[in-house]
Amino acid sequence: MKAKLTKSYVESLKPTERDYLVRDTVTPGFFVKVTPTGKRVYGLYYRSINGTERRPSLGQHSDGFTT
Repeated sequence: MKAKLTKSYVESLKPTERDYLVRDTVTPGFFVKVTPTGKRVYGLYYRSINGTERRPSLGQHSDGFTT
């Protein structure tokens, strides 16, 4: 799924049975992962020089963390 990741949009995402990703339409590679417990984690998808896919987390969503 793709959407513009704003604070209000990320807070409106509902947890499901499995983890799911929502990719940002503005910044390529930027995403938020929503877990079944409702935790939201920001991350960045990229490929290294040798072609290995990476998805490091950047931090959890909280009241003090805005996009």
